[in-house]
Amino acid sequence: MDKLGDAPFELDRHNTPVSAVAFSPDGRFLATGGGSSSDLKGDGVRLWRVDGLHDPPVVLRGNSYAITVLKFSSDCKLLVTGGTLVDLLVWRVDTTNVSPVALRTLGRVGVEAASFCDSRGLLIAACEDGASKMWEMTTNGLIRCAGETAVRNFTEAEWSEYFPNEEYRPTFPHLKQADPSKPRRGAGTLD
Repeated sequence: MDKLGDAPFELDRHNTPVSAVAFSPDGRFLATGGGSSSDLKGDGVRLWRVDGLHDPPVVLRGNSYAITVLKFSSDCKLLVTGGTLVDLLVWRVDTTNVSPVALRTLGRVGVEAASFCDSRGLLIAACEDGASKMWEMTTNGLIRCAGETAVRNFTEAEWSEYFPNEEYRPTFPHLKQADPSKPRRGAGTLD
């Protein structure tokens, strides 16, 4: 979409107040997130292609709480979402039909800010209670993060989606193998 026309363009509405918005650095994507701070509930993050704003957005349903933080990486491959609970979710923007990686923060209350340092492969988040935590956003760093919350190893199909340039191996040797017949969570795709 090059121009919006003479009147302001109205996007599909959230069911709760919108509390965070972000354009990707290349201007191709727009993310919105909302929720109620009184009951801590959200209605997901909505992700649009800017050249297709008339099309329905992809709804990223991993967050079940009010969203306060939306941050794209500078290469526009990742979107971090966070809010009134203490975990961040990292989504692959090009393939939103895979589950996000959950990052546990040090705080005991909501996430207030997040920022990428792409040149060093780092992500930092800050919480309302003053706690901050930094993660390595490389393949090995994401594997470690996933291992903090995983209950099983990735299937070979999941591995190829998350780590397409890496040879498959049991992700977390201390966990059981995944059952490839069981469906994965997911929200859809922008492709």
